[in-house]
Amino acid sequence: MNRLLYILMALMLLSCLPSAQAQNPPGQVQLECSPAITLDASPGTDNNSMEVMCTISNPHSEDEEIHLSGSNDPNLSLGFLEGTEFNVSAGESVVVNVTVAADEGIDNATYQVSVTAKVYSVNNVPSPSTIEDTSTILVHVSAYNAYTVGYDAPLTFTVGLNDDSPTIGDALTLQHNGNAMEGFQINLTALNEALAPHNLTAVAPAVTIMVGTGEAGPTSFEILVGPPSGETLNMSSWEALQNGSFRLTLSSTITVDAQAEGVPCHACAPTVDAQIEIYAVESIVDVQVLENESPVPSVGVFATLAMISLAGIAMGRKHA
Repeated sequence: MNRLLYILMALMLLSCLPSAQAQNPPGQVQLECSPAITLDASPGTDNNSMEVMCTISNPHSEDEEIHLSGSNDPNLSLGFLEGTEFNVSAGESVVVNVTVAADEGIDNATYQVSVTAKVYSVNNVPSPSTIEDTSTILVHVSAYNAYTVGYDAPLTFTVGLNDDSPTIGDALTLQHNGNAMEGFQINLTALNEALAPHNLTAVAPAVTIMVGTGEAGPTSFEILVGPPSGETLNMSSWEALQNGSFRLTLSSTITVDAQAEGVPCHACAPTVDAQIEIYAVESIVDVQVLENESPVPSVGVFATLAMISLAGIAMGRKHA
């Protein structure tokens, strides 16, 4: 009889185990954060960080302690304003704010950060297993322009009186400090207006150039000056030098424009006031000889012969 009683008691205990387990399932957690934000990384900006709202939900039937953590790209940072440990009652939710910030000057791109909510304990009992949920936030860093234009003063050009149309040119330098690849276009309108009375025209072999981020050193815009095809120089106001050459001195402005629309400029200096000297010599091949005489007509930074045809420019100016 006693043996039968023991068996019945054991069976009763075993039948209670599943129901006890059913009443105490493992913890649960759900995390939802704003899916995407946009930040500005230009120097000195006040918009390089943003608060992101995250909702921690406890769908479990027991109270839970939930901990937050995060991971991010190296050029971003995360901050948890209300801390990282939260007690969330059964069936309740808690709203927290997470700060996402971008380092100054980082490239125009889309990055990501991840926030993870992990169940630390259920009813003050440490969770025996890893129970967590992760939400990913896309972070778009806007493009901005920052560049300067300069030159070695004066801009110096040399043309040959007895040659067809060769010239020795000079260059503007462009220092690009923006955070995105950008196209830049040189504008010689003002310079050509200053040159027109002397039957001279300026051209840039490369009118537009693309410059990426992180490129070492400045980029150059070569400029060539010469008479339009079939025309001769108007040298009535040129200065005759002792070595037989002639010099024209004038000033003008040259502008380099960024091409992307809607991209804000931070510390942009697109226009330079250029001091210009143009030398006319009997022949370009004699320039090296003239360099050894005084006064010396500087030949600029390129010192290369470039044959340019300016007939089309001259015709356009005549039609205008």
